[in-house]
Amino acid sequence: MKLVTNNGPLISKRGYDFIKATEIIKNAGFDAYDHSMCIGEDEVELFLSDEYQNKIKHLKEHADKIGLPCLQAHAPFGNIEVLLPAIIRSIEYAAYLGADIIVVHPYTDNWNYYENKDKLFEENMKYYRSLISYAKEFGIKIAVENMFGWDRNTHIHLENTCSHSEEFVKYVDTLDSEYITACVDTGHSHLMYEKPEHIIKKLGSRVGALHIHDNTALDDAHQIPYFGTINWDNVCKALAEIDYKGHFTFESNTFINKYMDDDFIPTAYKYLEQVGRSLIKKIESHR
Repeated sequence: MKLVTNNGPLISKRGYDFIKATEIIKNAGFDAYDHSMCIGEDEVELFLSDEYQNKIKHLKEHADKIGLPCLQAHAPFGNIEVLLPAIIRSIEYAAYLGADIIVVHPYTDNWNYYENKDKLFEENMKYYRSLISYAKEFGIKIAVENMFGWDRNTHIHLENTCSHSEEFVKYVDTLDSEYITACVDTGHSHLMYEKPEHIIKKLGSRVGALHIHDNTALDDAHQIPYFGTINWDNVCKALAEIDYKGHFTFESNTFINKYMDDDFIPTAYKYLEQVGRSLIKKIESHR
């Protein structure tokens, strides 16, 4: 099992360029990186430009040179109508970098999910089916992710698209494509009071990717495992039980973004790498 971490915290929050971010991840001992393309809605034109394409080209050249492959990627998310050209292009970028899976968020409704649940399902089926042709063209799988909602006024978590395993299974099975898989986000699951190990077991062989991070079920903290209240022994047992064969990919952004000075970043990533190795060892011990 390959140990992977996303480069988003280094690029979007620290302002590091792709090359510097890649070197930090490599030097920390990770097997590969997850390329984050979570751009803002005002950045679509730049994302589609020759300038960005050249950045992707240079990233691949450097990553190949230092021996750090890209195995997973994250498409832009937000207003899908605005971001759609960038989402499509991100599939191409991810495949070019070498990723075998790109996570693409579904349509969500933060305020009226229950009223619009059936409509959202139909919109998402149409949306993902429209992307399958690109996935097929570029030879990459698209992963649907379990989401959550949030009421900023009451600070209450709200059910949203694929928040729970029953609907998540329905989405993947209805799409019924070799180019569609599931990305279980452990933090999102914990926020929605369905234990990550439960959603992993319910999805079974449908699980093709992971977003590994922790929280206390109070907010989407994106913390490092053991800094929250997820039971990681149970998560590891569940992954072993379903014979998970994908990558172990961190999305522990806050651990890096919020608490670390720049000069401590390499040490922080090394610590994250050691936690990841320990968790992979646990998974293997339960097989």
